[in-house]
Amino acid sequence: MANDQQRPIPKIDVHHHIFLPQLGKHKADQNARVGWKTPRENLPWDLKKSLHAMDQLGVAGAVLSYPAGSEDERRRRNRAVVRELNVHAKGLCDSAQANGRFGWFACMPDLRDVEGTLLEVAHVFDVLRADGVSLSSSYGTGSEGVYIGDDAFDLIWDELDKRRSTVFVHGTQTPSSLPHPHAVLGLPVVEVPNETFKAAAHLVVTGKKRRYPNVNIILAHCGGSALCLAPRVAGLSAHMGCQLFPDECLADFGTFFVETALSGHSTVLSLAEQTVGKSRILFGTDFPAVSLKTARWYTKQLEEFYERHPTALEQVASGTAVKLFPRFGSVVVERGMFSAK
Repeated sequence: MANDQQRPIPKIDVHHHIFLPQLGKHKADQNARVGWKTPRENLPWDLKKSLHAMDQLGVAGAVLSYPAGSEDERRRRNRAVVRELNVHAKGLCDSAQANGRFGWFACMPDLRDVEGTLLEVAHVFDVLRADGVSLSSSYGTGSEGVYIGDDAFDLIWDELDKRRSTVFVHGTQTPSSLPHPHAVLGLPVVEVPNETFKAAAHLVVTGKKRRYPNVNIILAHCGGSALCLAPRVAGLSAHMGCQLFPDECLADFGTFFVETALSGHSTVLSLAEQTVGKSRILFGTDFPAVSLKTARWYTKQLEEFYERHPTALEQVASGTAVKLFPRFGSVVVERGMFSAK
């Protein structure tokens, strides 16, 4: 019994990526364009590498998703390609090696293909039984770019709301008008968090966040810069003509879920608790896009933040995730130190 008491609270990782076998062939060129270093030891990726990392981090289960990537990558995801990717993801989760420890967010075509997106939503939920869908913060670039709160996507949000879906929103690797400022400050570091913020803010100020209350939207990386900029949006959007009062705007920001990948630090966690509350914070790592060493550092920061509050840690680590993804309940109990509630 003493050994059981020493076991860490199990975690559910809601930000865990699928890398395709052919990814390593062009990754070097892509990294050079966006300013990122994919850990060499994680390429080529397979479930075995993820399972090893999960065991090292005390992760009982993970929700897999394909990286948001660049606009060029997303443009290649037409209906046929997306269907193939989703079938592949389901196969990974259903494999004997997975041992019931994986769920997955289905990827979608470019949302501007509304008909194709609606067909894929129906297929991934009714046939493949996905745990949710993943969306990029925007689609297209320049004058053709649109964020996910655009009126053109209302039919998609209607369907997701009707199905009470869980949606994982990740910022795009959209370059600014200037090169990234330094070799260690590439697009994933400095641009992706702001893209996540812009998508969240767009959903709020357009009224879409409250119009579709049954969709559980998880913002990657604790919302990027969304949480610290929410008060700025609340006050200035009202000044600019937004129909929401500042307090209503802030309240809607508080209805997002956020996850801790690359954000598990006291400064961010304190802000997340104030903005969305403990019950809307989930655990994430961003593995295998980052090394086990990096994921371990953020996980350690999170565990230290909640060191004196084990009940809160339990909720953030897996409690809320099990409510959103009931499939993980048995995995958490099997590997955990507490019983199902």
